[in-house]
Amino acid sequence: MRIHVSTLEDVMVAKLMAMTEQEPDFGALLEWTRALREQIDWNEVRSRSEASPFARAFFTLVEGLGIVEPG
Repeated sequence: MRIHVSTLEDVMVAKLMAMTEQEPDFGALLEWTRALREQIDWNEVRSRSEASPFARAFFTLVEGLGIVEPG
């Protein structure tokens, strides 16, 4: 049986791209980021989500907190 599996980068991009003005909550994303920061290719996530203003705000936040290195 073949099973399709999403990468951590796929999940983070999907979560960032799903953010809307009605639900701009970074709380859950911050938890994921702290827990998985060494396992995720942040440059890939950054490049794949750069069209989203919420993703750009997220990277400003996590870089400012020192969770993710500036890209």
